[in-house]
Amino acid sequence: MRRVTGIVLTPDCNLSLGRDKKRKVKALIHQALNSQLSVHEVQSLLGMLSHIDSVDPEFSISLRRKYGDAYRRTLSSLLASLRRTPEASNPQEQN
Repeated sequence: MRRVTGIVLTPDCNLSLGRDKKRKVKALIHQALNSQLSVHEVQSLLGMLSHIDSVDPEFSISLRRKYGDAYRRTLSSLLASLRRTPEASNPQEQN
């Protein structure tokens, strides 16, 4: 296994994000779906998901299986609602 600029080249010569990044992305999706991320964090997550589509399509498919086909629309809707309510833009500050 070789790592180049944050992308892992697997022994069978496929590209992957690597185990740690995959776990981080799953945790972020869970937090976002439970309204625990700020606007910026949700935007960043949506960007990561676009990156995952091109680098590791198998992982992208597994995310759709786990969270359902509509999870990205849910994240986009969440982002829109967070943008409309400034006090909800950083739920961690409310604690």
